[in-house]
Amino acid sequence: MTSQARLRTAQQFPAHALRDYALLADGERGALIGPKGEIAWLCAPRWDSGSVFSSLIGGSGTYAIWPADRFVWGGYYEPGSLIWRSRWVTDTDVITECREALAFPGDPHRLVLLRRLIGCSGTGHMQVLLQPRADYDQRRLRQLRQEPDGSWTGRLGGADVYTFANAYQMVESLRIDYGQLGPFGIHP
Repeated sequence: MTSQARLRTAQQFPAHALRDYALLADGERGALIGPKGEIAWLCAPRWDSGSVFSSLIGGSGTYAIWPADRFVWGGYYEPGSLIWRSRWVTDTDVITECREALAFPGDPHRLVLLRRLIGCSGTGHMQVLLQPRADYDQRRLRQLRQEPDGSWTGRLGGADVYTFANAYQMVESLRIDYGQLGPFGIHP
C-alpha cells in the first residue's frame, strides 16, 4: 500500500484511546471496533494470522460504517454477549445503530463477521467503506468477481472472501429509514 492510502485512512479514522474500542470475538479471533464504526483491527482467519484490517496501527485496511452527518458516538454490549451495538446520534436527531458480531462458523479456518444497520429514529444517511488489506497491509484483494446472486468473491492473501458488497474498495452511501434493517457481512 502507498503511504498516501495509509495517510488518508489515518485522517479519516484517527487513533483513539484503547478504552474507546469495542471487542468482538468468537473464540478463534477478535476484532476491535472504533467509535466511528471502523473495524480498526482484525486478524484472519485466526488470532495469530496476519491482519485484514489494521488502521489501529497505521494500516489502510478498514471496514467502516458511519453517519454522513455530524454525530455523537456511543454503544453497548447486548446483555450476556459479545454482540456490540454501535450507536450514533446526529445533529439532525437521527439515531442509527449497527449490530455487530463475529459468529463462530464451526471451522477455525473460517471467519464470519456480521453487521446490521438499524434505523432507530428518523432517516439516516450512512457511509460504508470496505477496504481489506491482507498480511499487515501488504496485499490487496484480487480475483474479484460478482456472482449471479449479487454477492462478491475474491482472494485476500491466502483466503477466499465472500461478501454482499464489492470488497475491492467499496465506498457507498445509503439511506436507512426508521425501522429499516441493512445487512452487511464478510466471510473469508
